[in-house]
Amino acid sequence: MVGLGGQWVHEEKNSVAFQLIWPLGLTERFSTGSFGEYANAKFEEYYKNRPEINAELHKLLRDMMTLGQMASDGADNWYEVSAKSLQDYPKYSTLVKVSVADGKEYLADHVIFTSSLDVSKANYNQLFNPPLLEKMIKSIENLGFGHVAKILLYFDNPWWHTDDNKLNVKLIYWTEADKKKIENDPERKWMLGIFSLFPIEHKPKLFCVWMSSNHSTEMESILEELFYNQTSEFLNRFFGILWNTNENFRGTYSYYMGWKQMLPMSLTQTL
Repeated sequence: MVGLGGQWVHEEKNSVAFQLIWPLGLTERFSTGSFGEYANAKFEEYYKNRPEINAELHKLLRDMMTLGQMASDGADNWYEVSAKSLQDYPKYSTLVKVSVADGKEYLADHVIFTSSLDVSKANYNQLFNPPLLEKMIKSIENLGFGHVAKILLYFDNPWWHTDDNKLNVKLIYWTEADKKKIENDPERKWMLGIFSLFPIEHKPKLFCVWMSSNHSTEMESILEELFYNQTSEFLNRFFGILWNTNENFRGTYSYYMGWKQMLPMSLTQTL
C-alpha cells in the first residue's frame, strides 16, 4: 500500500498531524541530511528564542561547537557527517577460516582487519586477494575518515585549578579578527583547530590540548622546536602572563588608598 497524499511530516513540535499518527506507529524518523545541516537549524532556533545572546557571538559559539563535534566524529567537516549515524552490524552465520602464509589454518568466530579506514581507501586493491566484494568496496568508499589530535603538556608546577571530582574543561573560541591574523600563516594556522583544554585525571602535572579538523594534520608537519614555541604562544594568548601591560587588565590587585579607603564602597551599589 502506498499513500498518494503527503509523503513526510516535516515538523514534530506544534504539528497536529505528527501528534496524531506518531503514537500509532504509522511514521518513522528519516533524515538524508548532514549533521551540520541539522545542527545549524537547531542553532538558529536556539538563538531566535534567546535574544540576550549577542549576534556577534553566534558564529563564534557555532565554530567552537563545530570543532568539538568534529573531534567526536573524527570528521574534517560536520557537513560530511550523516545525521543518522547508527550502524547495524550483521552477524556471520559460520566460523571463519583463516589461512596464513605457512599453510596453517585457523578457525575463528570473528576476524577483524585493523587498518585505519583511510589505509583501506588507499590500498584495498593491493591488500586483498581475491578482491573484496563490490558492496564492501562501496562501503569503504562511502564512509568518511577525518582527523583529531591530542597534545599532552607536562608542567613541573601546574598553573591551573585541579579537582579530581570535576572535569575542568577550558573551551576555546577565536574572534574573527584573531582568526584572520593567523589563518594565512602556514606555520600558525594549525592553532585554529584547538577547541578545548583540560587537566588529565589523576595526573596533576599533565594538561591535554584537544584539536580537530584538517588543522590537526597541519600541526603534525610543524618542526618540533617551532611547535613547542607556538604551543607556548597559544597558551599565553588565551591564558595570559602579562597582566600589567595587558590593556584589558592594566595591573593585578586593587587596594585601599589611605584616607580614601571608604570611597570604593560606592562601587558596590546597583546602577
